Amino acid sequence: MVTDPKSLSKDIWLSTASSVPCYRLESVDTYDTVGLKSILLQAATFGHAFFYIKIGVSESAKLKTLLNAGFSIVDTQLTFNRVGYCEPSSHNTAIEISDAQSKHHLPLQEIAHSCFRFSRFHQDNLIPNHIANLIKRKWIESYCSRSRGEALYCATIGNDVVGFLATLSSRDPPTNAVIDLIGVDESFQNQGVGRKLVAHFIRQWQSRVESLLVGTQIINRKSINLYLDFGFRLKHSQYVLHAHVRDGRIV
Repeated sequence: MVTDPKSLSKDIWLSTASSVPCYRLESVDTYDTVGLKSILLQAATFGHAFFYIKIGVSESAKLKTLLNAGFSIVDTQLTFNRVGYCEPSSHNTAIEISDAQSKHHLPLQEIAHSCFRFSRFHQDNLIPNHIANLIKRKWIESYCSRSRGEALYCATIGNDVVGFLATLSSRDPPTNAVIDLIGVDESFQNQGVGRKLVAHFIRQWQSRVESLLVGTQIINRKSINLYLDFGFRLKHSQYVLHAHVRDGRIV
């Protein structure tokens, strides 16, 4: 089968953050197992590379091809949306939410570096934890430098920086705002910080866009319950699959 390099899109940001060539597989429709393996190996020109794709959980034929070609399911991602207007509540008055300022940037990056456990990078056994942590840190660095996203909100308790929420938005109809990344310092978890951040996000964006979106992992029960409490409802679910080429072999 002839392979089509246009089916791969290089993820420049992730390649830089992880120091490994990273590619998003745009489609698997035109490939059988042999053809898909071939395109992965062709792309790994230096003998190593990382690939990922997201597909609907009902796309069983695509899933079979991907698994046979060396991909593995690392995550089942749930996407929720919230429509309509409803004033959210959050009860911990000691938590203050503001736009992140330069004095907050380093503490927020430290939180991002240490607070995640369930991301697709942390669930992939072939990605070392220090690399998964670094990817999350650089994610928030991109918000601090204003090279990504629309807003970065900071949560504080007294003088302590305790969490963040990063927001993307789309101006193309239908307009939406997305919780791109949310994190809470491990020492301040289970104190309502995440709830206060989500409430602030809703108040800031619900009258400006048509819908609010957020994605989380099926393994992350606390996040799922939090979003349900705020009126988010399941929109769709996807498998997230990764493949790795090391020393010219798919592993």
